Amino acid sequence: YVYDVNSLYPFMMRNLYLWRPDRFYKVRNDFLLEDAIYYVTVNVNEDTKIPLLNSADFNSMVFPVGKFDTFATGRELVNSGCEILQVHWGYCFEIMGKLFKEFVDDFYRWRLKAKDKFENVFFKLCLNNLYGKFAQGRYKIEIEKKGKFYFFREKLEDHYQGFANLLWSIQITSEARIYMHKIMNELLELGIEIYYTDTDSIHTNKPIPAAYVSNTILGKLKLEGVYEKATYFREKEYILGDYEKLVCKGMPEKSRKNYFIDGITEYDKPVRFREALRSNRQANVWETITKVKRDRDDKRIVLSDGTTKPVWMDLNMDFFR
Repeated sequence: YVYDVNSLYPFMMRNLYLWRPDRFYKVRNDFLLEDAIYYVTVNVNEDTKIPLLNSADFNSMVFPVGKFDTFATGRELVNSGCEILQVHWGYCFEIMGKLFKEFVDDFYRWRLKAKDKFENVFFKLCLNNLYGKFAQGRYKIEIEKKGKFYFFREKLEDHYQGFANLLWSIQITSEARIYMHKIMNELLELGIEIYYTDTDSIHTNKPIPAAYVSNTILGKLKLEGVYEKATYFREKEYILGDYEKLVCKGMPEKSRKNYFIDGITEYDKPVRFREALRSNRQANVWETITKVKRDRDDKRIVLSDGTTKPVWMDLNMDFFR
């Protein structure tokens, strides 16, 4: 049973009382506040099946058990059930209102009334891209005209763009993780097995109770499909049914079956504008990409029966698989 949350990030944007970025205070190391950001050392019980906190020692998102350092909001620390071994620093923030409530309500209503696929995608991007825009980095595109030609280059600024607000992006992402974590733990308590999850998806062995499900209500789970079987390789790479649906992020659909069967495939992909600037290549030129399948899952430990468990970490040692 494959479920997706209806507009997870816009749902968070709509309902959050956002933090005020220009009003913050350093907090005491022995005092935990929910509306705060911390850098801490924690101990997560090894029996935890779905950890909430990710380790600060990885470039990718890994959610281990054991002892490790992490950046987290106060609400994440409270909801994770972890033991806080040391608070290195923390800052709390004044609370503002629900600044995006009307924006999300309007655009989500227009999306539900979309007349065609174009309108649906347009309103979806408007909802999701506003959230991401606040986390835009320090790269700035400069345009220079020489004769008949325009030259584009990407420059790394020593400061973020004026519209950037990493605080809201951190808060929204954090609350989305808490929301998904809460749902998954409730499903486990109901005896429902979770086969797979990513940002806003949950795959289970049986139907989820109706109270969680709706095709239209923001933040509810929508049933995307039911399949006799599924094969999972790693995050955002899996097969549903007898090749009824193949998921491989960033790869054209026509190339996915060869990728899963042969372990390798080739496909043509255009060089995007920003990608071209960073790699000194020509934009909007199609290139042939070769992708080789990696069987190792670097997020969790895969057991002999196909189930998984979190990786284990210790402060004085590398993590163990």
